[in-house]
Amino acid sequence: MKFNFKLVLILALVFTLPSFTSIYSQSFQTIEADSDVMEIEMGEGKLIKLPKAASNIFIANPEIADVNVKSTKLFYVFGRKAGTTSLYAIDNNDKVLASIPIKVLHNIESLKEALNTAIPDHKIILHSINNGILLTGEVNTPTDVDSARRLALRFIDPTVEQIISQMTIKASDQIHLRVRIAEVRNDVLEQFGFDWSGTTFNDGLTNIGLGTTTSTILATSPPNLLGISSTIGKYFNLNVLIDALAQDELVTILAEPNLTAVSGETATFLAGGEFPVPVGSQIEDGVRSITIEFKEFGVSLAFTPTIVGNNRISLRVKPEVSQLSSDGAVTLGGVEIPALSTRRVETTVDLGSGQSFAIAGLILNNQTQVNNKVPGLGDLPILGRLFKSERFQNSESELVIVVTPYIVKPSNAPVPLPTDPYVSKIGTTTASSQLGKTGANQATTKDYSTEYSATSEPTFIVE
Repeated sequence: MKFNFKLVLILALVFTLPSFTSIYSQSFQTIEADSDVMEIEMGEGKLIKLPKAASNIFIANPEIADVNVKSTKLFYVFGRKAGTTSLYAIDNNDKVLASIPIKVLHNIESLKEALNTAIPDHKIILHSINNGILLTGEVNTPTDVDSARRLALRFIDPTVEQIISQMTIKASDQIHLRVRIAEVRNDVLEQFGFDWSGTTFNDGLTNIGLGTTTSTILATSPPNLLGISSTIGKYFNLNVLIDALAQDELVTILAEPNLTAVSGETATFLAGGEFPVPVGSQIEDGVRSITIEFKEFGVSLAFTPTIVGNNRISLRVKPEVSQLSSDGAVTLGGVEIPALSTRRVETTVDLGSGQSFAIAGLILNNQTQVNNKVPGLGDLPILGRLFKSERFQNSESELVIVVTPYIVKPSNAPVPLPTDPYVSKIGTTTASSQLGKTGANQATTKDYSTEYSATSEPTFIVE
């Protein structure tokens, strides 16, 4: 039997033709004369089939989309740039066969996949707009906002487009900073193994079972200038230790400011003052006027806390100590203007909510004598009490700043109103209308002072 190869090939084509036909029929879209808006993502396209043969097909703005004509009835539309344009198809009689508004979008689906990978629990809504992408919705942390922006930038041309962020942060987590400024005797610091020279904690801290040292930040200053250290342990609370030492007059609490900042924002504190500095002068009508600018000095602390998840806080701290000094002072018009000696350090520590770290070594030993040279320095808030201390002047004590951050959330309970106690119930008379009356319907009095206070503190949930 002779094998007919041509016959086999023809039969194979016949049996497979329906499948090719169905695939081809699904690959294009039939367009009427007036069609709705066609949305195409950048870099993608659609195959369009016209009901009648067209003699001319063109795009209003070729920079937004491009068209590739396959035949008189079949053409391919390709998205080039985000924006809107229109496509027109006409026949030999200049009759409009199709008028199609085309909207080219950014690669939103690809960006969604990237966001789902980077931020699994996000609720971000993406909007493709002209010249950029709009981000709305809700995220958990400011870090998620930054991650979403950086991812979206990869899907646009940053030279001509931009990312517009209108995302909100869920629950608006805040960080409450408890700051305690204290004068601590040096012998107490040595007894508990604190070494503020910028090295490490001594073994005394761990030997007595108070905790373990997890991080020590070394300052870029000479020894005995500035030391920042933190200790974290299960059985050691630095604030409890300070309270106990204060009862025995081994520690003097100078100030206890409390700061609250939204995650990612900066909170500042200044213990010191301002002094005038001439920055310029001018002569008008023969009268010389001097421009004065006030400079801050003292102990300044700037904190930028950020919640990084798992009840952890990344705290960027920038302590600075600036001191009035007679060295380098200048005299203008018979008035001596003191110089300003400034030392600062900036670093980041990672803490859990409720854990503490301490800063010490902010004041030089030779600066304790400046109190006798600069009038009024002993009257400064907080630092004035320190400079007046004989132990501090004799280098027997140290200025220590303890910072304890807490993650707090505003209470979801409704805020009480002053009129809440007098709200009437259904079927009864209001209490205010019954005041001063007697009888069976006399209003029952009740003390609401424990339920509401106009000066009560806001309620926070501390984690």
